[in-house]
Amino acid sequence: MIFSSRDSFSIVFVGGIGLLIVGIWVIFQPNKKHADLENARELWNINKPERYSYTLTTGCMFIEQHEIVHNEYGHISTPLGGAPKAMPVTIEDLFTQVENANLTAYKALTEYHPYFGYPVLFKTDGSKEVFDDECFIQVTNFKVLDSSET
Repeated sequence: MIFSSRDSFSIVFVGGIGLLIVGIWVIFQPNKKHADLENARELWNINKPERYSYTLTTGCMFIEQHEIVHNEYGHISTPLGGAPKAMPVTIEDLFTQVENANLTAYKALTEYHPYFGYPVLFKTDGSKEVFDDECFIQVTNFKVLDSSET
């Protein structure tokens, strides 16, 4: 038998291989997030409709919702449920936020729409040391509009 659980060399060798595999995974994980982001951004650029609407829900310390309509004139935002009147981010802005979080946040998780590619759900935890700094952005009710609906 080449490897034995009683042989210290075998234990060190197998442990070293395990650490090497984990190290390679850690190194290439950010590259996978970047590749996923770029693939999603490309899907969005290819499949983005001219006119569309969606509900944007954001949350950190409290939750806000906006109904967004995008047409040939730009974005129109309607606050829902007492949300402030400030213009929320656009889908294009979401890609930038995901990219920045992938580079700087302690944890970032993004789910993308399979056809259009826009971020459907984006969760981030900015710092391991900061309690309660987790935020999310969710896009729901995405709908392609025809010219009579804008």
